[in-house]
Amino acid sequence: MLVMSVDGTAQLHDLATGPLRRALDTELGLFHFAWVLPALLVLLLAALYLAPLVRTLEVRERTRLLWAAGVYVTGAVVLEMAGGLVVDVDVDGYTLPYLSVVTLEETLEMVGAVMLVGALVQVAGRRGTRLVLDLGSDSLTAQPVADVGPAVPRVAP
Repeated sequence: MLVMSVDGTAQLHDLATGPLRRALDTELGLFHFAWVLPALLVLLLAALYLAPLVRTLEVRERTRLLWAAGVYVTGAVVLEMAGGLVVDVDVDGYTLPYLSVVTLEETLEMVGAVMLVGALVQVAGRRGTRLVLDLGSDSLTAQPVADVGPAVPRVAP
């Protein structure tokens, strides 16, 4: 997620668009934002690499993680490609159809990221790890449940 955050802030993926668009000799269409081509390759390689790990998860955990990834990728790649179909290069792309696609794209990316965090917290919890966020020190730590006591203080009846 750190790499995606840095890329999202610095727009590093957009650096590939110009050279790839020139190489493909395309201006509009699905590959107007040509960075999606290497992104699809990276996604395929990541899926192949992570498949053995994902197969070891319980069905519920695996389903949540795959849904989160699907929502994120739909926003980040599929809707980026759709944006290439509706962008208007004569007006710098700022048309209502294009802005609608971009808004949906960004929304799905954020929802997918939140779903992924939720799924990973669930996996950690099932593995006997509780995440503790200490707002006083701005840190996130993971500790085995046995070392931190009960998650909720028990009240005597």
